[in-house]
Amino acid sequence: APDALPAVTGNVTYTAVYDTLYPFNVTTSTDGATVTVTDNNSNPVDIVDGEFTGKVGYKVTSSVPLDFDGAKATFTTDGTNYIYTVTELSQSPVTVAESEWLTVYTIDEFKSAVSKIGGKVKFGCDIETVANGHINLEKDTVLNTNGHTFNFKHGDGYLNVSGKKTLTITGDGTIINSKGDNNGGVVFAYGGATINIQGCTIINTNNNGTAVNAESSTIVITGGSFSPKPDDKYIAEGYVVEYNETTKLYDVAEDPHQFTFAADTNDATITVADRKGNAVDVVDSSFSGTAGYKITASIPLNFDGATATESVEGSNFIYTITKVTADTVTVSNAQVDISDLTITADDQTYTGSALTPVVVMNGTTKLVENTDYTVTYDDNINAGKVTATIVCKGRYKGTQTVNFNINKKNFAELDVKFDFDGDGTAYTPNTYSPTANTPSINYDGKEYTPTAILML
Repeated sequence: APDALPAVTGNVTYTAVYDTLYPFNVTTSTDGATVTVTDNNSNPVDIVDGEFTGKVGYKVTSSVPLDFDGAKATFTTDGTNYIYTVTELSQSPVTVAESEWLTVYTIDEFKSAVSKIGGKVKFGCDIETVANGHINLEKDTVLNTNGHTFNFKHGDGYLNVSGKKTLTITGDGTIINSKGDNNGGVVFAYGGATINIQGCTIINTNNNGTAVNAESSTIVITGGSFSPKPDDKYIAEGYVVEYNETTKLYDVAEDPHQFTFAADTNDATITVADRKGNAVDVVDSSFSGTAGYKITASIPLNFDGATATESVEGSNFIYTITKVTADTVTVSNAQVDISDLTITADDQTYTGSALTPVVVMNGTTKLVENTDYTVTYDDNINAGKVTATIVCKGRYKGTQTVNFNINKKNFAELDVKFDFDGDGTAYTPNTYSPTANTPSINYDGKEYTPTAILML
């Protein structure tokens, strides 16, 4: 009931009603933080053993952000301290405890937090702007949208990050310009600022609007969704970036798997670097990593449990892991052994030139000499037995020899011409039978003796 009632005149009835002005007990647990309390008239309130009795309207000033359990308290700041005003009670006693995050419920609280305090700021509800204008981030801030929406509802407004400030955005909420009047960006960075987007959807509903605008600044995208400004540079190495045809945004997500790399590569030389190019120790052919790691090997590799793009520099194969589908990625030698190849070399007939009949097949694929293998011959010109040595390279490994014959050419197969009258002119005979004992050569109906000069 009220402390004092006016004098009763006539038939007047007073009814006492329990409401939110009813006194409540407050217990504090702030791990040594400096906490002071003042009443509705700004008078200090004694706190004994971390407890005091107060009412709606009491102010709690703290050197750290606080959580209120059993009450709602709005927040302001003097640039150093957090000043809470209790606005609503839901239970008694109210427990006040130190919070890792500064929770904001209004646009004024949000402005005050990012301009004067910074640190870790979390939305306690959906928040929208009440007029045009920009919100300037003056302190390094980690913003947790906490599943809520922050809406620049009145057109030309955005969150402005300048200078060397850093803004990190996380949570599963949304930052949006719903009116769509702003072409500049919903989150705008310039002058060497850094924005780390680790989660959250950032949308500008303008048809050509940019959600994240980087001007002489660094934008690191490691999660969430956004629409970029054309020609801006966004860093998203080691993350999956996919364009969503439905939302018209880029969805960014880190590969969900940390993985263990286990290598069985038959004494190949392997080095590993993380997504920033730093060397990673490989102990007993194993290490732990995430998508984005680069593996350099002296031989081609197979990856079981991951997708890896391949490039070649000199004699090395370089793989970048782009997607991980298992907790353990097994890496093995991807070379095909020569025993699994088909090597043929057909017999040849002497021509006077080097003969190279070796053919190497991997199934139905013909291998390319000097790319997939090299071959040397002991003597592939003269008649006789030839030994060819095949040495695989690149995607193929192993050495093997194969033999073939170079046969002498039959005299009857030669293109033979004779000088029959000794004048140096060569003639092709009509018939000839070059047998060893009775050679028979016929030209123009005449038979000639083997003393005729043979012109090859």
